[in-house]
Amino acid sequence: MCEMNFLIQLLAFLSLLSSLQGTQLFDDIMCDNQLYTLDAALEKRESWALHMLDTWGKIPSGLLRGNTQNPGHFSECVEIRYNSIQGQHCMTTVAAIGNGSASTRDWSNAGLLIRDHNLTPTLGVCLPASCSPDKIVGYFNKFLISDDLEAVSTYCRTNDPVLFNSIDYFAIVIFGLLLLALVSSTVYDYVMINSNKNPSKLLSAFSIYSNGAKLFEMKESQSPNVISCLNGIRTLSIFWIIFGHRFDDRDFLPVYNDTSMFYKNYMYLMFTNYDKPVDSFFLIGGLLVTMSLLNSFEKKNVNILRMYLHRYLRYTPTLALIILFYVCFTKFLGSGPFFYTYTENCEKYWWSALLHLTVYTNPLYPCYDVSWYLAVDFQLFVISPLLIYPIWKWGKNAFWILPVIVILVQGCIFTTTYTKGISVYFFQMTTIEGIFAWLEKFYFPTHLRLGAWVIGIMLGYIMHHMKAKKVKINKYLDAALWILSISVLLTIILCHYPFIQLDNNPSKLANALYNSCFRIGWSYSVAWIIFACQNGSGGIVRWFLSWKEWQPLGKLGLSIFLVHRLYQIITVINQKQPIVWDFFTQSQKFFGDLLAATFLGTLLYLSIETPILLIESYLHDKIKTLKKY
Repeated sequence: MCEMNFLIQLLAFLSLLSSLQGTQLFDDIMCDNQLYTLDAALEKRESWALHMLDTWGKIPSGLLRGNTQNPGHFSECVEIRYNSIQGQHCMTTVAAIGNGSASTRDWSNAGLLIRDHNLTPTLGVCLPASCSPDKIVGYFNKFLISDDLEAVSTYCRTNDPVLFNSIDYFAIVIFGLLLLALVSSTVYDYVMINSNKNPSKLLSAFSIYSNGAKLFEMKESQSPNVISCLNGIRTLSIFWIIFGHRFDDRDFLPVYNDTSMFYKNYMYLMFTNYDKPVDSFFLIGGLLVTMSLLNSFEKKNVNILRMYLHRYLRYTPTLALIILFYVCFTKFLGSGPFFYTYTENCEKYWWSALLHLTVYTNPLYPCYDVSWYLAVDFQLFVISPLLIYPIWKWGKNAFWILPVIVILVQGCIFTTTYTKGISVYFFQMTTIEGIFAWLEKFYFPTHLRLGAWVIGIMLGYIMHHMKAKKVKINKYLDAALWILSISVLLTIILCHYPFIQLDNNPSKLANALYNSCFRIGWSYSVAWIIFACQNGSGGIVRWFLSWKEWQPLGKLGLSIFLVHRLYQIITVINQKQPIVWDFFTQSQKFFGDLLAATFLGTLLYLSIETPILLIESYLHDKIKTLKKY
């Protein structure tokens, strides 16, 4: 129950913040007159006033099971018009007054129930649009005093048309130019190919025709630099993350049913462990940059600045396009009682998202919530040459530094978790300050994500020296290592169970031990799977992860990861009522997310991710050619 109480408090805080930042104009004198008109109309039982009152959310049944929000009827409220009165829907958070009246212990009294169980329900209220949040709270309190309740904050919306501003027009121009580039480049490319001519690399960069063919091209490669199992690992990891983010619906939406009971079911560990594949991505990032850099060092063809530029262009334009759409068009795509303003952070911190500094400059106020991953990935990429060059230069004599770094990082995680009292599971932190500490001190920092990346560097060094050779491993040892790696992965998942029980309070030592061990255990286990698959063992696991049909989804991984959150946010802001949260409904939504994210990710990949890299490659080749002369 403490989980739900915290969520409602956080929601109320965000609601009040959004109300203060809104652009709606209020008129206290007009509000007072319209409230007087409303009261008089209610006494006369006038239809419009009864409709306004009818839209109010009542204290819901199931309060003790977590159903603490009732928005009433949003659409009916905002459509009300009577003379100059316009309906305004407000989600208003309610709390008990002090110790309340001592004259009664009647359990039918809502205030007594709310006070004794420390609840803060949020109810939908419909009042004239001329009224400010303070006026709404004051008026609503007249109806609550008999129950020893008071309104403490409110967030309001109307159905006024959303107006375009200058940044919206800028976005329309950008997307219009992008569409023009896609159409013209595709037509040019198609005509040239069908005329048996070679199209210009620059002019065909935005061609959906050629880029689409490359995207869906699936082929077997015998190159030792191609690690075919990575496509399967990437794709399954993305699926798991999308699944987990849909699980987080309950963070933003009220639910009818008690969600705490689901934590007793081991099946729901697939939801609560969705952060684990993030370390798989950092491991893969370290692996690939190591193999690439070691090859460049050997060929004496290293251009660090170009490498950084390529990485930056690899995902920043895609992120920028999503942020632009997010800020400018999300407000036109939905309206509902749970439409909280998600985009204010972008007005202040868009630059940190595009410079990949979010995790240190504004970790608690990200412009786009999944952008933290790109920030960590880019920062780890930037420092990689400092770690890879010594092992190329001095080989085994410098290699020992890497496991030492991993141990130091895990020690830092242990110390941070223990001294800050950070729990394993997000919602074991029962205060806003605790949640913020969990995110800022444990989950986001790049230096605490370094362990998985360094394990990837170690794996990359080993696989670089393997090249096309196979390492001979005794079949019993091979089987034992497979069993060990899978057992570690399952143990990490299953050991999460006691930490997610809301009626359990794990010790600081237990939290610190799990937090400092699971990332390194997960990374080493996935590293073995990659190594073993590339080495030719693994049987059906290797076949499944290396299945060539994973290749298109593997290429789309970044775009799918970035865009899936946008789609999920749009579904949240269009929700009008509390949801039933269970495995079936969330799984059903997940498949919708997957389909939408794959479609939108394909559009992003073809329209911005691939063209930008083709243009970068073209310009690099041109500059290289000019330098020869």
